[in-house]
Amino acid sequence: MVEGAILKTGKFAGSSMNKTKVLLIAGAAHGGTTITSILLGQHPQLFVTSKMRGFARGDRFDENNFCSCGERTVECSFWREVRERFKSVQETRDLDRLTRLYRILSDVSARPYVVDVTHNPADVERFLGPTELDFRLLHVYRDLDAVVYSRLRKDHQIGRVKESGPIRLFRVAKVARHWKQQRQRFLQAERSLDDRALRVDYQQLCREPHGILEQVGSFMDVDFSEVCDHLMRGEPLEQPFHLIRGNMKLRSKLQEQKQIQLRYDDAYLSDMPPIERLLSRVCARLP
Repeated sequence: MVEGAILKTGKFAGSSMNKTKVLLIAGAAHGGTTITSILLGQHPQLFVTSKMRGFARGDRFDENNFCSCGERTVECSFWREVRERFKSVQETRDLDRLTRLYRILSDVSARPYVVDVTHNPADVERFLGPTELDFRLLHVYRDLDAVVYSRLRKDHQIGRVKESGPIRLFRVAKVARHWKQQRQRFLQAERSLDDRALRVDYQQLCREPHGILEQVGSFMDVDFSEVCDHLMRGEPLEQPFHLIRGNMKLRSKLQEQKQIQLRYDDAYLSDMPPIERLLSRVCARLP
């Protein structure tokens, strides 16, 4: 198997046709999961959301959070209806509650596919057994150095770390170890799900989106040809339908009506200090 290519294929089909179709995008924080979901969300049959595991806590609905429709999430009519319908299932057990939430999202959006995003392997593992959903996993893999560099760049911007020093190196080690632990559990989930799991390399997605989208479309039984044509013309990605969670930088662009382009950021290749690169690989036990 070539690392970063498609792992396995399997379609939303057969005896699962009457089940709610759910694709869970999983990967490391700063690993490209949000931009991947936004890219898939260009298709009109897919409702893209993020981290619905915490929906019941209400943490999406504060006065400072906006839906991609432009309304505050507390005022958005779409999410008001979802929340109203969800009230009747809030007291059920955790997995049943999430399963029913996905059904509500598919129903209210009138879209047959729900695409969710997580960075937590436990959110994938809860679906390894029997489920009432037609569940699929899309594991988005990103190179360790790129993840560490992206995480530290944000930490520096918010004042958590300086440009150098022991605290920064400690942070490098922590991010690298976490990346390794996540990757191991996501790979195990892939093996358990067999043909219901697929892995894509984020770098390859950014460089060759048309080929990857064709493979993802085969996996989901969805035609992404119009999305590919959109990319071929160099047009920016459109705002996903009622998206309320995801990468803060991308969400800010959506809120401010700024354009989002699919491009691969390879600054880490030239800007990441050798000591940080070495430390991250040692902590992740990579050659």
